[in-house]
Amino acid sequence: ASAQAGVYPFRLRLLSSAQPGEVTTVSAQLTVSPRERFSLSLSPSQLQHGDVTQVALHNEGNVATTFRLVGRDPANGLTFGNAGGRLHLKPGEVKEIPVKVAARQQPWLGQVESRPFEVVAASQSGVQQAQPGQLSVPPRIPTWLASVAGVLFLALCGGGLLLANALLLGDNNENSVAVAAPTVETPISP
Repeated sequence: ASAQAGVYPFRLRLLSSAQPGEVTTVSAQLTVSPRERFSLSLSPSQLQHGDVTQVALHNEGNVATTFRLVGRDPANGLTFGNAGGRLHLKPGEVKEIPVKVAARQQPWLGQVESRPFEVVAASQSGVQQAQPGQLSVPPRIPTWLASVAGVLFLALCGGGLLLANALLLGDNNENSVAVAAPTVETPISP
């Protein structure tokens, strides 16, 4: 078990085995030095755009410590809801903080993008720990929808061309003259 940092006074009583009535008392003190230690975890670490991860911070040291929790990504393209604050933890205390991770901007078209990030806890003495994660960011318009829209656009253009052709050239049956093939009658003799 871990004792909290501090000074602990105590007394030591010594009894003589040769002279049973003789007792000596010695006063002393034990100093437990402060020890800073903590752990950080993310659950889950693989997220979809706008998902929440549970960040668990555990003060494993023997002194109360204030921590700063931040989220960061290399492109500075993500937001971290509920991160950026200060947390005060007593020795042995665990706090879970829900952190929502989202992209600042979603692409309009294309494939799902995978963006790395990390959540960092820093103690008041400057000791840091980071836990990595990945955020999947889908485009606003999925690839399959863009393909369907393209096919519909081509179908509408084709239909429009057929309609324009019919309107501009007119109906061939209205302006055409019917020509009858000449017929020859031949009597049949009995």
